[in-house]
Amino acid sequence: MARVKKDRILVVEDEPRIAHWVTSFFTRAGYEAESVHDGALGLERILNESPDLVILDRMLPGMDGLEVLIRVRKVSSVPVILLTALGKDEERIEGLRHGADDYQCKPFNPEELVARAEAILRRVRDENCATLEASGITLNFSNRTCLARGMEVELTRVQFDILALLMKRPGQVFSRRDLVDAAFDRDFQGYDRAVDVQIRRLRTRVEIDSSHPQLIHTVHGVGYRFNEHRE
Repeated sequence: MARVKKDRILVVEDEPRIAHWVTSFFTRAGYEAESVHDGALGLERILNESPDLVILDRMLPGMDGLEVLIRVRKVSSVPVILLTALGKDEERIEGLRHGADDYQCKPFNPEELVARAEAILRRVRDENCATLEASGITLNFSNRTCLARGMEVELTRVQFDILALLMKRPGQVFSRRDLVDAAFDRDFQGYDRAVDVQIRRLRTRVEIDSSHPQLIHTVHGVGYRFNEHRE
């Protein structure tokens, strides 16, 4: 039987204790994880070995994490989670602007870091899939377009991500919190009404009659589900 390929995680962190701690958690979660302790070596490993995801400390001796990120982004779209000092908003903003996929403030819960990495890797796999089709709706993850019964409809990023989550698991009920976690910014708070508004707008784009939805159903008191109609 062929072995399933494990995603490879590279941790670029100059503090050996933290590097060992993080790689241990990723290894226990089923990943191949290893670490390097300076920016120049980290850059070399990223470019030569193409890991599936990089955990990159912002403050590194010599070549710092931001410089590594800038150089990586010139040639690679490998997902990067930036580790930043607690409370330094400017570091997080600068990192995101230069191409970081997410950030984690120190000190952090390693289980949360693993969960964030898993979410990013799922998104990357989804984007690498050509299309998702169900009930006359086609989502193209490479260019993030949506066809409803053969006609292209315009969706916002949030609407696309909500619809993708629902369509991947037809019949499963997702709470509003589930939809927030999948589609909204991580610090978003006032979610109940905002999710309902996005669902209402989404229905006007993909349902034949949005006042009598057949695809996106409300489960009162719980959330929403996608009904897959089979011919």
